[in-house]
Amino acid sequence: MEGLNTFFYYASAIGIAGTVCFLVCLYLLKKSIERNREANQKISYYVVENIRLQAENIRLRTFSKQPHIKTVYSGGNKEVFFCGLEGQARKDRYKQLVKLLHPDNGGDKQLFQKMLEEYGR
Repeated sequence: MEGLNTFFYYASAIGIAGTVCFLVCLYLLKKSIERNREANQKISYYVVENIRLQAENIRLRTFSKQPHIKTVYSGGNKEVFFCGLEGQARKDRYKQLVKLLHPDNGGDKQLFQKMLEEYGR
């Protein structure tokens, strides 16, 4: 009878250890799924932001090729890039435009200079 008790003791210990391992694996899997979900949300945000910035880049490039851009800038205080923006919103817009228009990133040099002039006002 002593051998049978020892067998059941070890069998229950192994069962408990297996259950604990299973629960730890489930916990780690849940955390991994949460991290993947957060990463996917960030990626989705960056994809949407990238698409928006590309569309803005196209719009600005198209706008810069129009002949009336010179009259807008020669007229004095009219703003094109930062119209109606002040404070932090203006700074955020500046950072976005630098990423888009900087010649090292494939942007247009003249348009970049015009944006810097307007930001400096």
